[in-house]
Amino acid sequence: MAPAEVSVANDRVQILTVHAAKGLEWQVVAVPHLSGRVFPSTASTQTWLTDAGDLPPLLRGDRATVSEHGIPVLDTSDVNDRKRLSDKISDHKNRLEQRRIDEERRLLYVAITRAENTLLLSGHHWGGSEAKPRGPSDFLCELKDIIEQSENNTAAGDPCGVVEHWAPAPADREPNPLRDRVIEALWPTDPVGAQRKGVDNGAALVTEAMSGELDANTADVDGWAADVDALLAERGRAADPPAPPLPALLSVSTLVELGRDPDAVAQRLRRRLPTRPDPHALLGTAFHDWVQRFFHAERLFDLDDLPGAVDRDAGDTEDLAELQAAFAVSPWAARMPIDVEVPFDMVIGGRVVRGRIDAIFADDDGGTTVVDWKTGEPPDTPEAKQHTAIQLAVYRLAWAQLHGCPVESVRAAFHYVRSGRTVSPDTLPGADDLVALLDAA
Repeated sequence: MAPAEVSVANDRVQILTVHAAKGLEWQVVAVPHLSGRVFPSTASTQTWLTDAGDLPPLLRGDRATVSEHGIPVLDTSDVNDRKRLSDKISDHKNRLEQRRIDEERRLLYVAITRAENTLLLSGHHWGGSEAKPRGPSDFLCELKDIIEQSENNTAAGDPCGVVEHWAPAPADREPNPLRDRVIEALWPTDPVGAQRKGVDNGAALVTEAMSGELDANTADVDGWAADVDALLAERGRAADPPAPPLPALLSVSTLVELGRDPDAVAQRLRRRLPTRPDPHALLGTAFHDWVQRFFHAERLFDLDDLPGAVDRDAGDTEDLAELQAAFAVSPWAARMPIDVEVPFDMVIGGRVVRGRIDAIFADDDGGTTVVDWKTGEPPDTPEAKQHTAIQLAVYRLAWAQLHGCPVESVRAAFHYVRSGRTVSPDTLPGADDLVALLDAA
């Protein structure tokens, strides 16, 4: 499923379920309704024993790991009488109920860990129409006990919270004060009211306004114009949300993606989610590991910028053995590199760019060539060639800075292993061009 769109809003209160809040964070979070029969809920007591829509544990797709998930299993293999079966079923129901409460407790953990600075918790005694008070939930009572214990334990430092107010329980047989309360809903008043001049339909009023016949000094008694302006401004912000700032540390693959699709980078920064493992990148990683051993150079990879992470055009039929055979007959296999898999951190435009150069070879004229192994096919459009050149430009500048040599003495090339082609761009972006790329983001 595509990641949910989350609007960037620092000037509003957002109301959403705990499930929808998972993975997000706000400066201030309020969790209401920590009341009995509400959170944890007692609304549903159905189990697979009474509800045909609920799968028995042994029929679940994850039945092989039910013990890891804490899913109770009803074992009747040693049952030989009705009393024993009844006891087993009763115990199984209790375990199912305990698991349901544990799931609610995990849900509460999600809710109370969404706050960056301030967390507000509350419950209530009375529902809207119930005759029996709800009272605080077990969860709220447990949290209250934790706060009070931290207040009494001065050796542990500052208390973990404050109980601002704890309402006493209602007296026995006290009526629900909300049950008979009548709430009157008032329809918004007409914004122009008496100034309608006999016009009794909206279309005619608009016609007057467009023709200039409507009194421009008509008072906005109820502030409708301000409300409309606020709604239009909000719609404009939602249609064109501000791009999030780039982080202080970038990988080379992010820099390449910034040149290829800056909107995709902005979306990824707005909604930071783990990405599904890319089989093409995994193949590139395996090939790079093999090349290291081919040149008798064993080094660990950085998880932040795995080799092959930029190889997004590899075909589905690629095979590691075929790549190895193709590389073995290439001119590069007969040369000994100066170094392989060289990590670097380089400052560009006030941000640190981190990456790893695949291999560096010495040239006859005293210069060097940095080479990046590609497990995919060469780009077939000028735009794609321009974007991939960003990667070589970064590697070229990085090697020049690492060794204090002129950048003009460093060449750069892609070697497309499967086709055996080595491609050297005619021109590469310079340091100023990379800075401009970051400044435009």
